[in-house]
Amino acid sequence: MIHDWTSAQYHAHDAISASLLKRVRQGAPHYHDPRPVGDAAHKGTAGHALILDPEQFHNEVVILPDINRRTKAGREEYAQFVEAAGDRAVITQAQFDDARRMRDAVLDHPYAGPLLLSARTEISMSWDDRKARVDAVACDVLVDLKTTRDAGPAYARSIFRYDVHMQLAWYADALAVHDIATRHWMIVAVDNVAPFGVAVYQLPPAAIDAGRAAYESALELLRAMGPRENGYGPVPITVEVPTWIK
Repeated sequence: MIHDWTSAQYHAHDAISASLLKRVRQGAPHYHDPRPVGDAAHKGTAGHALILDPEQFHNEVVILPDINRRTKAGREEYAQFVEAAGDRAVITQAQFDDARRMRDAVLDHPYAGPLLLSARTEISMSWDDRKARVDAVACDVLVDLKTTRDAGPAYARSIFRYDVHMQLAWYADALAVHDIATRHWMIVAVDNVAPFGVAVYQLPPAAIDAGRAAYESALELLRAMGPRENGYGPVPITVEVPTWIK
């Protein structure tokens, strides 16, 4: 089913997602105790909202006023502000300025800008015990927006290191369940700091196939995972010598 969900409604829905499967692949400790969301992720949330769904920006992000947290009164004011923000990402004015520069860089890009402006964005879906929230679809092109420290050519390696290919395979298959076929799979990556460069990466079918195999393996790991596992496995991990070692 395709839902008209906000980001908060999507995240509140209890189901298996690509993000959860990424944590499963990292190991049981990451699955049971996810790391707290950091400043870079909050800034990424702001950039996503400005680029993909600006009308929902203030429902997802709140800008922190100038509060002197060195004083007791300032710390209390800050705590009250964060509590009032609820599930919204709290960012500073400087982070908001960076998010706007990310937005401008992406929308001014000769390929990424027209692609995203013509796309249907923030598509929330649920089926069986699973869910997905796709950044954008334009005709038969699936687009995932990534904010990162370095969107340059080195980012191509990060696509596989951080299971982005798995994420896109999950999204492509979620769309297929809902009769939305995709034949091209793109990542729009933008620097989250100056110089706010933008790159568009196109994944080949082999990458989607590898991503599908990765999420299917993660589903098997999830089904086999115990109620509480604090380690990365019950037996020693064999180390192999990398090919680049001389």
